[in-house]
Amino acid sequence: MKKPVLLCLLSAAVGAALSLLLQSASHPPVMAEEPVIDRVPLADQPEAISRLPLPQRRSSRFDDEEQLTSEERVHVAVYEDLNRSVVNINTKVVRNDNLFLIDVPGEGAGSGSVLDRQGHILTNFHVVDGAREIQVTLYDGKSHEARLIGKDETTDIAVLKIEAPQSSLHPVELGDSTRLKVGQRVYAIGNPFGLERTLTTGIISSLNRTLPTRNGRTIKTIIQIDA
Repeated sequence: MKKPVLLCLLSAAVGAALSLLLQSASHPPVMAEEPVIDRVPLADQPEAISRLPLPQRRSSRFDDEEQLTSEERVHVAVYEDLNRSVVNINTKVVRNDNLFLIDVPGEGAGSGSVLDRQGHILTNFHVVDGAREIQVTLYDGKSHEARLIGKDETTDIAVLKIEAPQSSLHPVELGDSTRLKVGQRVYAIGNPFGLERTLTTGIISSLNRTLPTRNGRTIKTIIQIDA
């Protein structure tokens, strides 16, 4: 009885081994493969890169405006709107030297504003007082000979006249001083020390001030500012 059982066990073992061998032959093992990459040849890479869409970049001027505060934007807008209305005034004068009784030539400088397109310029009388020659330089850098056509020594006001193309004249827009309040923001554009169209800012410090003049009179309703 032992031999038949042993033979049956051996037969079963051989059959199982043969079955495993047949399965391995009919189903080969699956091996992991490297992914296939569609590489661009080195010589063609610049052309391939050039076909890629470029990111949109805003202009530097737009970027600069984005970085401005709301207060700075007001400053810039005021200057860009009004600086062309400011002129530079240069004068040549002859002063008498009382010590040696001789005439001494001299020069002066000041600021003015374009009043209209007919060439009228508003300035201070002390800027052109005693001037033998007056030159008005507009925002475009061109100078024009000016003549004095009106003055009020008491209020230190003078009006000049130049002959210039209307396209070069940008009149100022006059405001209403009766509506001013102490503490309001003010802007001053002028030519201190010959530096053309300089902007300074400040506030209205007081209203209705008085100021004595050189001829002993008094100027009233003066606006005091700290710009």
